[in-house]
Amino acid sequence: MRFILYSFVFVFAAQLTAQTSAKIVFDSTTVNLGQVNQNETISYVFNFKNAGSDSLIIEKVSSG
Repeated sequence: MRFILYSFVFVFAAQLTAQTSAKIVFDSTTVNLGQVNQNETISYVFNFKNAGSDSLIIEKVSSG
């Protein structure tokens, strides 16, 4: 009986955690910049939103 109770508590806690997490959603994850000349500066903005219910914390951003 204890095993069933512990299993239920574990599953419930896992579902609760999944429901309160942050989720980042991008409008687009790739961009085709075409031909880029050497030493040419290019910039692009990736739009995103937090589709989750918890705070979204971005700790590190880098380019490929």
